[in-house]
Amino acid sequence: MSATISNASGGVESIAFALFAVRTASGLQIQASAATAQLAQACAADQSLAPGGTTSCSLAFEVPTSESPTTLVWLDPKTMLTSTASLPAVMQSSLVNTCEQVLAFKNFSTSSCLDCIQTCKGNSSACSQTENNCAAACAMNNPTSQGACTCIDHCATTDACRQAGIAEYQCVLDTCSAQCN
Repeated sequence: MSATISNASGGVESIAFALFAVRTASGLQIQASAATAQLAQACAADQSLAPGGTTSCSLAFEVPTSESPTTLVWLDPKTMLTSTASLPAVMQSSLVNTCEQVLAFKNFSTSSCLDCIQTCKGNSSACSQTENNCAAACAMNNPTSQGACTCIDHCATTDACRQAGIAEYQCVLDTCSAQCN
């Protein structure tokens, strides 16, 4: 997610990504993912904002698909008070949907399934090195969890990369169901 942050206080405020979380409709609070560091224009781990300053940066959250994020939360490390902002209702992208269908395969981690998946590896040049590194970090941190798909979706910051990801997962769905289910 891309966030525009303004500092209306009288002092310098830390906007390190670890200070951000999303709250879901059910009340679950999820901290920003370490994969944030791999995003283009990421909110850095050591970033601060001067009084009156405004900046935009990206944050990644690994929100379970059964949850709906409703609120962005920032924790002031000096006072331990929080500031919040409502999030717009967001529909899941087809990248998330196709990714989750692939990860739902019963035999996802078998060698025959993984070999088939390799035949569907698409055009990784459609994604920037930053997008590819971010997606790899999501997969390593969540190799079979649904959170990985949401994380990967946040990594795909360009339409070309998102479409390449959808095409790759769709290929797996169309080609590998016999080996993976």
